[in-house]
Amino acid sequence: MEESVTMMVKRPLVAVVDDDESVRESLPDLLRELGYSVRAFSSAEDFLASDCVGVTRCLILDIVMPGMTGPICNRIDGSRARDSDHLHHRSSR
Repeated sequence: MEESVTMMVKRPLVAVVDDDESVRESLPDLLRELGYSVRAFSSAEDFLASDCVGVTRCLILDIVMPGMTGPICNRIDGSRARDSDHLHHRSSR
């Protein structure tokens, strides 16, 4: 279920960045049940290109993904660490 950014700012927005489709489907469902707005992305590049970067309050990030390079991780860390309440790294290994 996709929500508009306007609707998401009413509730804290959690962004889930993971290349594992099962995580992108199940984790957002759980977080929505807990009262959060959620957007899921299959890559860091998709997240960074989205309109959610400036309003994300918590980022759950799989740091072991194909194409996930240090500069992309640093860009996410640098842009989100100042503004978000929490930055969580998730590793599937």
